[in-house]
Amino acid sequence: MKFQLSQEERESLRRIQRKVSGTTANVRVTSVLMFNHGRSVDSISEDLGISVATVYRYIGLYVSGGIDKLLRCEQVGYWGKMDSFQLSLLRKELKTKLYTEAKSVSSWISQTFDIHYTIQGCVSF
Repeated sequence: MKFQLSQEERESLRRIQRKVSGTTANVRVTSVLMFNHGRSVDSISEDLGISVATVYRYIGLYVSGGIDKLLRCEQVGYWGKMDSFQLSLLRKELKTKLYTEAKSVSSWISQTFDIHYTIQGCVSF
């Protein structure tokens, strides 16, 4: 696979690269720019700490759909074990009662919903 970016496309990608610094979007854009500069897929993979397949996927996304497709996040995040109703009850509980440790929150969830979270899993609540 080979492609050549126009000067305008390169400048646009560089602007976006600066805007999204420190994010996964930055890695996607950087992959495309590095490939355009003649870097091998293996080299890009090693330098950015991503798999060769991921580099090919990013390049393919850009070639087939441009920057919009490259930056579109199509992965669905993990929503956890509780449904939205249970989460709303938990939020209500946390607003009305002060919990000083995650262990207590974990116990409340376990007793109320019979859903078991680790203490570490409750820290974000």
